[in-house]
Amino acid sequence: MCHGQLLNDALRHARKEHRCDECGGRIYAGREYHAQSVAFDGNIDAVKLCLLCSAASVEFSEAGECYEEGWTREYLRDEIKAGGWRALRSKLRGTINRIREGHRERKQAALGAKETK
Repeated sequence: MCHGQLLNDALRHARKEHRCDECGGRIYAGREYHAQSVAFDGNIDAVKLCLLCSAASVEFSEAGECYEEGWTREYLRDEIKAGGWRALRSKLRGTINRIREGHRERKQAALGAKETK
């Protein structure tokens, strides 16, 4: 298995400052971030990602790539070389919007399922 089993997947607003587990950047209090729990090779990891790294992760995995240390920086560097910063920024913003929409849809479906019970 390449990416592990996703156990929990949520968009959250930080109540305190966190660090992105991929790029090491700050996730400031009040900012939105992507929180995941992943089971891989017998371990369970809690991961916090800034939205840019989360979007890059989605783009990376949709391309069929497997995780390696430092993949986000390399992926971003390659994308900037291929199409420039503005094209990458536009692509990642679109992916961030897809992530948000997917979470909204899952949340609404869960609320609808609770109401029908």
